[in-house]
Amino acid sequence: MKKYSQILFILFIFITSKSQAIGIVALVNDQVITDYDVDARISLIKVISPEKLQGKKEQERKNMALLSLINDEAKMYIYHRLKMGSVENDAQRVMAQMLKGKTSLPHFSYPMEYYKDFVKTQIAWSNLIQSRIAPNTSLADGEVENYYETLKSTPLVPSRLHLSQIIVEDAERLKAVYQEVKNIRGCTSFSAEAPNYGATGSGDMGWVNSQNLALPLQHIFSAAPTGVVLAPMPIGQGGIIFMICARQQKNLLKDAEMKKRIEYSLLNQKVEVLGEQYLQNNRDQMYIDIKDSAYDDVKEMLF
Repeated sequence: MKKYSQILFILFIFITSKSQAIGIVALVNDQVITDYDVDARISLIKVISPEKLQGKKEQERKNMALLSLINDEAKMYIYHRLKMGSVENDAQRVMAQMLKGKTSLPHFSYPMEYYKDFVKTQIAWSNLIQSRIAPNTSLADGEVENYYETLKSTPLVPSRLHLSQIIVEDAERLKAVYQEVKNIRGCTSFSAEAPNYGATGSGDMGWVNSQNLALPLQHIFSAAPTGVVLAPMPIGQGGIIFMICARQQKNLLKDAEMKKRIEYSLLNQKVEVLGEQYLQNNRDQMYIDIKDSAYDDVKEMLF
């Protein structure tokens, strides 16, 4: 860890009795990572990104924290090796703004130096990404169009749907009706038969804006084929059998602002992936020795 952590570690050695084991978890170049560092990082993740820890067991949380600490050491190692300058002033400014705004770190009972080190690493890595990776990243011809084609099968791209339905008010009868109509092809035939099988309202529904539908229906209809009977959807004591007769989608790429947003999103994704590759390639050149066998899963991820 940083000098602050090393000082803590040295003091810890002096105040700990000889019979008590020192909790050394890993060595990264000339830095020591201890149990205390891992616990502090878990506490920090709880404050900053609590969703990352949801559903994870204790050792899984520790693995995540250790990997985060190792990656931070790698990021600062790369940053200093490239001689990109100090981020101390930027980090102090962020900390001052946080304190001025009375921003607190609830449930974070560790020295604020740990939080400052984290902030410094985030600033340094962001500077490196923006100066060394982002300027050399571009999209290939047709990449935006290909990405948009995948979007068209999601509710992210609004559409108008021509729907037809069979409303069945009894759950048992719903299954029987589906068996009768499931092989019907084409909206004209389905709409003609619908009143014979369903309750009032069964038949051609006309055009419906997808965004006016419940979210689950948006997800189902966005990827469903046209002219085919869809599986029954239980509703109340019965259910509905749908068919998508036709679909109209707005070409968002004709909207210059939307196209820019898609390009920006794609570029950010690519820069993030390239940044991870760059980090991994440089991390492989570092001395990393995980001492505690409880973290063997992290060792496998790294090596």
